[in-house]
Amino acid sequence: MKKGSIVFIIILILLGSCSGIILYKFTNRESKEKVAILAQKDDEKDMNLEVSSIPEETISPNASIIKEIEYGGCEHTKVEKIDVPKDIVNLNETEFRNFYDDWELLNFSSNEIKLYKKELGLCGEHFVIRDDNGYVCIFKLDENGNEVLIEKTQVAVEYLPEIDYQKVKKGINVVGMQELNTILEDFE
Repeated sequence: MKKGSIVFIIILILLGSCSGIILYKFTNRESKEKVAILAQKDDEKDMNLEVSSIPEETISPNASIIKEIEYGGCEHTKVEKIDVPKDIVNLNETEFRNFYDDWELLNFSSNEIKLYKKELGLCGEHFVIRDDNGYVCIFKLDENGNEVLIEKTQVAVEYLPEIDYQKVKKGINVVGMQELNTILEDFE
């Protein structure tokens, strides 16, 4: 009987050892999975922290806005550089787009913003010099090409040289204030 008890005890020890090993592996695997899930969650939190820790670029009070307008009626391009208005200082790109939603945003940085727009009409730098009741007059072409009187000079057409007289009678098309002033100075 002693032999049977010894065998029984050995079998119990072996069963207990096997059960312990199986139980250890099962719980160890669960804890490894839990550790992996926790590590993944920590990584996601770190990634979120990294993204939100990047400062969002906003408009500086010393920034400038460069507006480029291309006019389809005359194919001229005007570029204007202005200081940023106070009401848009510290706006981010999304907020800025709400102020200039009819413009194409070419570049956005804290110090410089570039905008682009295409207009159908004329650029506003087109003039016609012509005779009106015997005097040299300056007409500005509006965005639709219509002449609008802006100045009636004291220069009488009858005293101009014949070549200038004929040009003024037909109308002299001028682009830009500098060219306009140069022609008017020649008449005086």
